[in-house]
Amino acid sequence: EEILRSKLKDGETLLWTAKPEAFETLDSTHKKHFVMKGILLSVIFGALIAIYIRAALSTHSTIQIPVILIGLAAYAYGLFGEFIDANKLRNKSLYALTDQRMIAVMGMSVEAVDYERLSDYEFVTDEDGHTSLLCGERAREVKPYGRRSATVCGAQNNAETGECHGFAMYGITAEVDNIEKILSQHI
Repeated sequence: EEILRSKLKDGETLLWTAKPEAFETLDSTHKKHFVMKGILLSVIFGALIAIYIRAALSTHSTIQIPVILIGLAAYAYGLFGEFIDANKLRNKSLYALTDQRMIAVMGMSVEAVDYERLSDYEFVTDEDGHTSLLCGERAREVKPYGRRSATVCGAQNNAETGECHGFAMYGITAEVDNIEKILSQHI
């Protein structure tokens, strides 16, 4: 909350804050995607490593272990990204609405978007009952299993117009009425 307060503009009034609600990392919404992604990544990275080793052996080159380790690190990051995002949401996130903008604090990072840069918003609930606030077309296009990542990614703005195409807040089920009261006055 100290980080949030330090990022408020002069004269900006804080109207609401909340943390994401409790959730299970591999709930029904996320488990199937995790398993499918795990299978796909295993096949892809397994094939790439096999191709690399075969190419090295066929050219009588030395197999570079760091190359394989980099591939395995990329595989692990791709596979366990959901856990990283879930941890960040659980332990390092705070949402806020002010009289001027929406703010998401993610650890030491602060993402904010002025209301004038937003043209719409929508509340959506996944099959596990977790409601997310989605602002902009990109956020609304995200599949239910991607809403946590969309939240962690922060605001996605059009470089030319400055309009916000994507901003999300995952796990705000109990706060929908409070958020709606504030946003309906500004967007």
